[in-house]
Amino acid sequence: MEGTVALGASAGSPQVYAAGSLLANGAHIVEINADYIVLERDGEQARLYAEGYPPPDSPVPASPLLTVGGQLVRAPAPVTSEDELTEHIRVSPVYRGDRLEAIEVFPGAGSNAFAMMGLLPGDRITAIDGQALSDAARGIATLRRLSAGEALQVTVDRAGGRQVLALDGLAMRERS
Repeated sequence: MEGTVALGASAGSPQVYAAGSLLANGAHIVEINADYIVLERDGEQARLYAEGYPPPDSPVPASPLLTVGGQLVRAPAPVTSEDELTEHIRVSPVYRGDRLEAIEVFPGAGSNAFAMMGLLPGDRITAIDGQALSDAARGIATLRRLSAGEALQVTVDRAGGRQVLALDGLAMRERS
């Protein structure tokens, strides 16, 4: 597990991740190779190829692989979000070395819930319900409780200052 990889929804806005990083969807980067990376989530692994499709000599998977750039050998199924949290709040773990520093948050596409909860793009959550964040997966899982309508108290670093916000998950139930 060495190296870094730039990933993004488009080539114009990638983020750099190191091997072992946790992605916002809960997947970990297990391995970084010259032409692909290995992602793992809930015990399942997938290869993400840099050129958009596996080399001709590799076995064709039963379902389309995750891809970046290039052309797909066959069209993937339409992508739908099964994670209600990311429809409203996009999360990105922030590390200093190997230590989790915060979870940075941004509004989800077409959602008013983010602003209704008092969050601003780029807020860095450092604690949830008074507990400092030490594990990104656990922090993101706790934030997912907002999707069930729960309320959470978060400490955020914002513009050089620290604030405590009460996030009401019922805002996610409101139609944007």
